[in-house]
Amino acid sequence: MDAIRIDAIKHMDKSFIQKWTSDIYDYSKSIGREGFFFFGEWFGASANTTTGVDGNAIDYANTSGSALLDFGFRDTLERVLVGRSGNTMKTLNSYLIKRQTVFTSDDWQVVFMDNHDMARIGTALRSNATTFGPGNNETGGSQSEAFAQKRIDLGLVATMTVRGIPAIYYGTEHYAANFTSNSFGQVGSDPYNREKMPGFDTESEAFSIIKTLGDLRKSSPAIQNGTYTELWVNDDILVFERHSGNDIVIVALNRGEANTINVKNIAVPNGVYPSLIGNNSVSVANKQATLTLMQNEAVVIRSQSDDAENPTVQSINFTCNNGYTISGQSVYIIGNIPQLGGWDLTKAVKISPTQYPQWSASLELPSDLNVEWKCVKRNETNPTANVEWQSGANNQFNSNDTQTTNGSF
Repeated sequence: MDAIRIDAIKHMDKSFIQKWTSDIYDYSKSIGREGFFFFGEWFGASANTTTGVDGNAIDYANTSGSALLDFGFRDTLERVLVGRSGNTMKTLNSYLIKRQTVFTSDDWQVVFMDNHDMARIGTALRSNATTFGPGNNETGGSQSEAFAQKRIDLGLVATMTVRGIPAIYYGTEHYAANFTSNSFGQVGSDPYNREKMPGFDTESEAFSIIKTLGDLRKSSPAIQNGTYTELWVNDDILVFERHSGNDIVIVALNRGEANTINVKNIAVPNGVYPSLIGNNSVSVANKQATLTLMQNEAVVIRSQSDDAENPTVQSINFTCNNGYTISGQSVYIIGNIPQLGGWDLTKAVKISPTQYPQWSASLELPSDLNVEWKCVKRNETNPTANVEWQSGANNQFNSNDTQTTNGSF
């Protein structure tokens, strides 16, 4: 077992989850199982929700020791794929940017399309109903089965390549959908979103996308925790870059009619790059590429060349151990360089309790940079309150010499 999903975590005391996850993390380390993962279901958790009960989800995701399912991503993606009024690829891009500013480690939060509490996205795409169950009472897309399957493929590519850890609900790989109304008049909702598997289709395009991009995630630092940068966007097309060191992945998504666009500031060397999915390819010259995208087509290319633009950037993972905190307090990293706040507590970098009480984050730093830094605890809203510094000498490293650096309270 590699992870635990915690149901209805919004009803559990945060201090209990902190202690419980910490104990299990410690035990998993003692038996050589580092990297154990927790994620919880907080129905309504979203980077867009900052007030009310569900507004507390952001703090919970950042400090509890457990990641959360990002319902905001799921809802935004469905609205864009269904084509609901006012929801475009610009909407999706805005959400992806916002979640980076709201969640301490948005690459640690769980992104998904389907789950057992909501009507499947295939149902919402194909139905013309207006009631699909909890959190989803918007008009369906009335799309044909074939068209909806292409939209699901597009959504899977997004889910597998944005910052976050993807969760795939059984049945999505064979485009499951159900149009039966339950006793509440909800189309395709519980229990019709939990149907028995009619089979296991390993030949579907959705299955191929999950397998191909799952393999990419295993080998690509850019996809695992690299930066997200929008390269081109309009209402129907989004092109973005994931970047870590010399590993660069570029993703293009088109929900609209066939279109040809020119994308600039592409950080990969000149050359022709075949897409990892589909049959398209991308020719890059002088940091530019002309992309011709069919409707509902996705393109994913990767470069690992040392000649990539900005090869002098290094991805460094910072870890602070024994970071036990009180309510309203978090762990930060601070140091002698601007990226670490220049020893200014108000500019210290908040990191995430990935395995509470262990906190960590990855930063992109220039190569051959001499860094001195420390862990510090401080109040999340008042930088000078509840301050506790890591004792002893500063942690030191050169960014050419390591990919990980550790401190401890």
